[in-house]
Amino acid sequence: MEPEVEARFERIEADLAMVVAAHREHSEQIGRILDVQAAHSELFAKVGEIQRVQAEHLTQILEVVAELAKAQRVTEQKLQALIDSLRRGGNGHTAV
Repeated sequence: MEPEVEARFERIEADLAMVVAAHREHSEQIGRILDVQAAHSELFAKVGEIQRVQAEHLTQILEVVAELAKAQRVTEQKLQALIDSLRRGGNGHTAV
């Protein structure tokens, strides 16, 4: 084979080796990116579950607060009735 042709084949082989190496590196990078995307998906799923649980807890807290407010109103009404009863002297007459 002529030296020029042989040199050209060597350059082509070297270029091909560089292309193969670059392809291998890009494939590895894509694999790492896919791994990161999978990890992000897992994190987003966990965040969604945490948000769902937090929403449930908030709903429960709001229900308890509403019950406490209602109990407080009942207590205030009963205390006011007791105060009114004590002012009347227990027999309907105003105490002196």
